[in-house]
Amino acid sequence: MLTVRAGTHALKRIRSEGFQPELFRAMIGASGGPKWFVLYGLDRYLADSFLPRIQTPIATFGSSAGAWRMACHATRDPVAAIDRLADHYSHETYTEKADREEITDKARIMLDYVLGSSGAAEIADNPRFRTHLIAARCRGPLASENRFLQGLGLAGTALTNAISRKALALWMERTIFHTQHPCMFPDDGLPNQTVDLNKDNMQQALMASGAIPLVLYGQRRIPGARTGCYRDGGLTDYHFDAPFSRLSGLVLYPHFYDHLIPGWFDKGLPYRRIHRRWFDNVVLLSPSDAFVRQLPFRKIPDRKDFTRMGVKERVNYWQKVLGESERLAEALDAMVERGQGIDNIQPLE
Repeated sequence: MLTVRAGTHALKRIRSEGFQPELFRAMIGASGGPKWFVLYGLDRYLADSFLPRIQTPIATFGSSAGAWRMACHATRDPVAAIDRLADHYSHETYTEKADREEITDKARIMLDYVLGSSGAAEIADNPRFRTHLIAARCRGPLASENRFLQGLGLAGTALTNAISRKALALWMERTIFHTQHPCMFPDDGLPNQTVDLNKDNMQQALMASGAIPLVLYGQRRIPGARTGCYRDGGLTDYHFDAPFSRLSGLVLYPHFYDHLIPGWFDKGLPYRRIHRRWFDNVVLLSPSDAFVRQLPFRKIPDRKDFTRMGVKERVNYWQKVLGESERLAEALDAMVERGQGIDNIQPLE
């Protein structure tokens, strides 16, 4: 049902002290678009029953859809915000030949609905959640909205990244939008820009973090950030590969896979791996293979569902996944409250 993997330090603490909320000080949200629907039940449980039991500040890190999820967790009523995101996103429709303008406009409408009139201020002023949202400030042709030039930039980025992940620096700069003081700087050789996250740049920062190249328009003139074109945070931090081991306490990572890929351009590179030592205090939660096989089409949702399924079929499928995701929350609750399954936690490799 629920697969749990933990780094060396995290595994020792949980086996010694139990799966207690008080052990955790941070949470991660990866890119993935509709893949998130399989984690919906977990997010609701964490917001309603798990995270409120943590008395110390909680640092969250999110890119793309993960950034939107982490933003929901920092609102005054996170369960309601998560519900709004799941409901609107799972029922989203586009015209047959939707262009970037339509998709970008609808994403902005969805974000407005999720945040409501006060959500941006609630996130910015939240004293418990230290929110970190990732976007990529693009350079050269990758910053162009011309489809040919942008495609050329993507091809060049993919080619140079295959040689070295540090080559991403030729094409983009990681940007960390943060509330309060940023509590960690990735040091993987990529340039970093930090920007104070506030109610005035909240929407643009979230739109930038989810601005998939060639699908949505990038964001420009973001208050407090350097001039440039900002795109999807998954370009640099798809599943994240950052020194989380430097944080105090354990780090919770609800994820749709039981493996991690550093950046979006690393998906087809089997030799590109995370820095294992950086995840010694990370606990990875993911749906088991058996759980996924029981879902419609024996898979979790993804963006291709928009084009390969009819609207009714897709919406019904996504609603089924949202409902089934509650079973993962039940499994986590059993581990937290009764210690059920702790002996089955596997090492994070």
